[in-house]
Amino acid sequence: MDAPHPMPRPVPVATAALAYRPAHWGRHSANGNRGSASTTPAPHRGEAGSGAAFSFPEAIRASMASTRTRAWLRKALAEVRVLRRLPSDWDTYGAEPPSALAAHNAEDVLWLACGLDLRPDRVAPSSEGGVALTFLGEGRRYGHVECLDSGEIVALVSDGRDRVDVWDATHSLAQSLGKIRDNLR
Repeated sequence: MDAPHPMPRPVPVATAALAYRPAHWGRHSANGNRGSASTTPAPHRGEAGSGAAFSFPEAIRASMASTRTRAWLRKALAEVRVLRRLPSDWDTYGAEPPSALAAHNAEDVLWLACGLDLRPDRVAPSSEGGVALTFLGEGRRYGHVECLDSGEIVALVSDGRDRVDVWDATHSLAQSLGKIRDNLR
């Protein structure tokens, strides 16, 4: 009798949500285009172990059950793809369109935001070079995530009056989006 297959180590939902990316994100063809050669999700920035395959997290599966959720996520992902096709000098001040890395990171943030039931109110290019996602809350509260061309991800929250908190969210997306969600209430 064969030894039983070892059980995978439990992974917190937020970490698993970070690790999930649609299969076509993990593969690139020789010309740089994404293909769908595998159905194994790729880990995000080395989190949740290297090469570990994760199933679609339950939190994301539950939130994706809603047609309305699927519609906003599809629309937001499409907006990111459109931003990649902006011409140079799109803002008349010499800004370049978002890089592939910035767009890829913005897509990761959108997938994770979906799993956390956090919906962006705006997806826009950043004049700093990248993609900006804005989340509006009660009153004048807001949160903002900027995926820069360099690969850095910056987040901020504000009460809309005098308090602004800015931090590097590159390696803490789940915690950063949770902080934004909590600030919006």
